Amino acid sequence: MFEISKTTIGMTDLLTISGRIDSINATAIHEVINREISYDDPNLVIDMEDVEYMSAAGLRILRSLQDNSGKVRIANPSKRVREVLSITGLDAHYDIYDSRMQAIHAVQPVTNAHTHLELGALAHKRPDVGGQDFVDWIVDDVSGGLTELGGGRHKAFSRAIENSITDLVAAGVTMVGDITTNGESIEPLLKSGLQGVVYVELLGTDPTAAISRLHDVTDMIEKHRHHIQRGMHIGMSIHTPFSVHPDLWEIGLDYCRQHNIPLCIHVAESQAEHEFMTAGTGAIVDKYYGVSNVLPPMTSPNKTPVQFLADIGALDLRPLLVHCVQVNDDDIKLIKDSGSAVVHCPRSNLRLRCGRMPLEKFLEQDIPVLMGSDSLASSPSINVFDEVEIAVALHHGKVAPKDIQALVSNIIPLNDNVKS
Repeated sequence: MFEISKTTIGMTDLLTISGRIDSINATAIHEVINREISYDDPNLVIDMEDVEYMSAAGLRILRSLQDNSGKVRIANPSKRVREVLSITGLDAHYDIYDSRMQAIHAVQPVTNAHTHLELGALAHKRPDVGGQDFVDWIVDDVSGGLTELGGGRHKAFSRAIENSITDLVAAGVTMVGDITTNGESIEPLLKSGLQGVVYVELLGTDPTAAISRLHDVTDMIEKHRHHIQRGMHIGMSIHTPFSVHPDLWEIGLDYCRQHNIPLCIHVAESQAEHEFMTAGTGAIVDKYYGVSNVLPPMTSPNKTPVQFLADIGALDLRPLLVHCVQVNDDDIKLIKDSGSAVVHCPRSNLRLRCGRMPLEKFLEQDIPVLMGSDSLASSPSINVFDEVEIAVALHHGKVAPKDIQALVSNIIPLNDNVKS
């Protein structure tokens, strides 16, 4: 007996075979395969985890697949399949992967480059389609929502992370860039089979209190960075230009530089950020600093957020820059010259009333752009293909749909992030 099923995960077709493959049923199996797949499909993976027995007839089926399609990719081969391939030497001719995730990533990576899996615990605080002003959302929904969780925060975070990883895998995502505040997503992501980076977040405008936070962040990074496995790395997220004291920026950047730690920064996300950074006025001063006491106030540098990053040397580390909505042509040139990549989160930008990222300008300059969903506290799902659908409408007439869809296959820069 045998069973064959075909599913599409992300942009990869997965053919799952189970049972026996022998001379008795080989012809029937071959007929089903011919009916289910197109040999012109370059994105085909065969899952053979549940193949109990495979005779020479099964090898002939694999050889036929290779002759017709040019490549055979096998995921999860059972012990019996591995033995047969090894004995015959065919394991050197086929691409064999230990897991579905590895095989799918090798065929066609699907990246969600910006998530906050922990903040899935605040999904009930997500603005509706009418949106909410960015600073009100931070103060009332994020900071206020975390306070409301109180002693149940750890349990809520764990449940949100577990559910979100399940959703990422189901959507065909193979690589993720996640930001964690307390390190809660690190171990689950290491076990998930996903590749990417978990960035531990550094935040604080009080230089004295912030040093303690820096030690917490570096301790988390040091604990995990030598035990990274299966393509999941650990990095640092220095939160934003308006939420991190300049002294802390200097120390955090120096740490990343010395240890070659991947760096991620939220930058130029909202009009409120741009107004504070360039003029020292607006909702950041009136609400984020002045009313909420979320963080002690800082002095405006009187320059754009991107120019600020350039001047303090942050761009020299080629960080992953998230959002980049409120940018001008000079900002884009600075990003281009630095070799940094950017992440586009269209649905979060819309719901937080941040504006439209000038995607076409980044692409015209050949700046690497990745797609991200941000958190479930600002976006209705973490399915990056849902982001593509909105982005196609958002950039209609400016960027071709095929060029937007292609962005999901861009991978997160992982190594050599420091300019020589």
